[in-house]
Amino acid sequence: MVAFGQFLEVLVSGLLAGVLYSLVALGFVLIFKASGVFNFAQGAMVLTAALALVRALELFEQWKWPFWLALVAAFQEATEMLNKDVKPAAQYWIDDVKSKLTVERVAEIASGKEVKWTMVPEGTLKYAEFMHAVGSIKIKPANWKDLFFPEVYALPGS
Repeated sequence: MVAFGQFLEVLVSGLLAGVLYSLVALGFVLIFKASGVFNFAQGAMVLTAALALVRALELFEQWKWPFWLALVAAFQEATEMLNKDVKPAAQYWIDDVKSKLTVERVAEIASGKEVKWTMVPEGTLKYAEFMHAVGSIKIKPANWKDLFFPEVYALPGS
C-alpha cells in the first residue's frame, strides 16, 4: 500500500514536470512566432542560466553581495568562460542530460557561426513588442532598457 505522502510527492512531481514541458513548448512557439525561425537554442540558454545561477549563489555566499549583483557577476563570468573555451560547458551538459554526443560535437554546435555568447541584450525589444501585440504584456516597453537592470544599461542592447 502506498502512503499518502508518497502519492502526493509523485503527484506534485508530475505536475511540475508537466509545467516545465509546457514552458519549453511555449518558448518554442514564442520564438517561432516572433522570428519565423524554429530555434532549438533553448537548451544552450538554459545551460548558461544554470551555470550562472550556480556561480551567483557561490558569489552571493562568498562575497556577501546582494543576490541580483551576484547574479549579474555570475552571468558575466559564465559568458567569459563560454567565449574562452566552450568544451567544459559542453561536458557539463553531456553529463547532465546523459547525452551520447561527443564533447567535440557539442562544442561545435555551441560555438557555431550563428551562436554568440554575450551579456548584451540583443533583439529583446522585438520579442517584447510581439508579446504586447498578442496581449501577453499590457504595457509596451519604450526601449530595451525597460526590460533590464540598470547595471546592463551601458551595454549596446536592442
